[in-house]
Amino acid sequence: MRGFTRRWGVERNGDAAGRRHGGRALCHAAALASLIALTAPLGACFDTGSACGASFCPTGYVCDPDREGNPTCFAQATGERCDVPITPDGNSCLKEDLQSVWGSGPNNIFAVGKEGTILHYNGSSWKVMPLDPIPRNPLNAVWGSGPKDVFAVGEEGAILHFDGERWRIVEHESIPRITLNFVWGSGPDDVIAVGDKGTILRFKDGQWKAATHESASQASLNAVWGSGPQDMFAVGENGTILRFEGERWEAVKHGSIPPRSLNSVWGSGPQDVFVVGEGGTILHFDGADWTAMTSAPTAQRTLNFVWGTRWDLSQHIVYVVGDDGMLLRYGSLGWSHRLPADASLNAIWGDPLKFHIVGDNGVAISESVSVSPW
Repeated sequence: MRGFTRRWGVERNGDAAGRRHGGRALCHAAALASLIALTAPLGACFDTGSACGASFCPTGYVCDPDREGNPTCFAQATGERCDVPITPDGNSCLKEDLQSVWGSGPNNIFAVGKEGTILHYNGSSWKVMPLDPIPRNPLNAVWGSGPKDVFAVGEEGAILHFDGERWRIVEHESIPRITLNFVWGSGPDDVIAVGDKGTILRFKDGQWKAATHESASQASLNAVWGSGPQDMFAVGENGTILRFEGERWEAVKHGSIPPRSLNSVWGSGPQDVFVVGEGGTILHFDGADWTAMTSAPTAQRTLNFVWGTRWDLSQHIVYVVGDDGMLLRYGSLGWSHRLPADASLNAIWGDPLKFHIVGDNGVAISESVSVSPW
């Protein structure tokens, strides 16, 4: 049995039973506060089989505060968290590495995983979507133009499309059997998928076509984003940044770009673009120049995804997620950070009111957006 420890700000015995009882005091206090206020038990915790925040804990799990005090289900035997119960009776938890998340609104959100699972969030809980007879290729990214037009991409050139009722395989001669790492579009008739060996596919005028670019290394591409169909960026291995400005994809060369894997790109517009990657890399493009940004808490952590939202007419809030549970936020006061989970965090998406994070081992976290510093 492990010794007495302090974990997540709650003093408790280090074994599973000690962790459970150490958290119950906070759970019951939150539950009592909710009852007094006569509001929904948003921060309340109860025992196995009852409410835990907005959901329920499966059998064998208890509701305790996580490392930041949020109600979360944890396995009694191992202490592992459970964010997504997946069986009809809720007695099993998703342990799949979740790679990507996107939604058309707060009640219609999709996430995809390394075992080919597609999840749907209806505003209160996650559920596995039926895919049979579609083969379960590992899926790396999901994006859509609306609730009836959603794409998921993955290994061996897998492209799936959801029309609001069911998922179908997209088949086309121009799609190679090569891993696709990301998908993004400017609208329903203009979608870009990027992948290994410099692959860029574009869906336009009802057809998928391969695009060419002047990247000598043909490095694998990990992400793509644009301010519109005539202005797009793709990033990838070895510091690769490609830009499309209406005619062709061209390599971006700049001294501030390190020769590291760049994993994600997002911007509020053509003069405000962020790129993140290995070794805590954060780059910013102001429309004319690239600048390396620093955030001390990242140390040498790999940063996996960047996304932002407009808080008001004058301010954007930018979020970055990465390995070891790293969550960064950038606003008017600079960078701040938190560690909401123990696992690698792989993607984040949201709206001006709420954001959703997915990561390894079935991590799926939802939180309200706040302009206040962490």
